[in-house]
Amino acid sequence: IVEIPTSLAKLTKLSHLSLSSNRICGNIPSCLSKLRKLQLLALGNNKLEGEFPVWIEDMHSLTELSIYKNKLTGYILYFLSTITINYEVVYIIIYDYDYILIHVL
Repeated sequence: IVEIPTSLAKLTKLSHLSLSSNRICGNIPSCLSKLRKLQLLALGNNKLEGEFPVWIEDMHSLTELSIYKNKLTGYILYFLSTITINYEVVYIIIYDYDYILIHVL
C-alpha cells in the first residue's frame, strides 16, 4: 500500500492519470492541482481517504473523474455544481457515495 507520489506534479504536460485499483492510501495530494492539462483522473478502487479536494473545481481541462470505492468525504456536490456551469455533463453516476464517475464533454 502506497501513497500518490508528489513527484507526479512535475509531469505538467500529463493529460491522463490512471491509478485505479492500486491499493493507494492517504489523501489526494494538492500537488496534482499543478497538472493543468489533465483530462482524465482515475483514482477509483483504492484506499484514499480524507476530504474531497476543493482544488479539483479549478481543473478546467478535466473531463473525466473516477473516485469510486474510496473513503472520501466533503463537498462533492459543490464540485458537481461547478462543472455544470463550465461544461456539458454527459453522465454522472453516484451510488451510495461509494461510487462516483463523472464524465463531461
